[in-house]
Amino acid sequence: MTTSTNHGASASNAADAYEPDLARSYNNLAVLYSDTQRFAESEQMYKAALEIRKRLAEANPQAYEPVLADSYCNLAILYYDTQRFNESEDMYNAALAICERLGIEQPR
Repeated sequence: MTTSTNHGASASNAADAYEPDLARSYNNLAVLYSDTQRFAESEQMYKAALEIRKRLAEANPQAYEPVLADSYCNLAILYYDTQRFNESEDMYNAALAICERLGIEQPR
């Protein structure tokens, strides 16, 4: 008797379970880099966190859109601190759009 299991899918699910923590780790490292004036490295880490959080928000918007908005704000602050004001504004607007949508969908 042969049983078939899909080990690839279970490995993928296990990796997915750690993505929120991975995004948080990238974010924390970005803060360290920013605080130590390593802005290019900080941007890379913030973007890595942002990409993970985008994927998570696509799969589960209610759970992950708030932290996605936080990621946009983090990049906005970095861009502001490095005088990249147009990019900062774009990131703030992306965060604002999420927050406004969440406010409409989930009024208090």
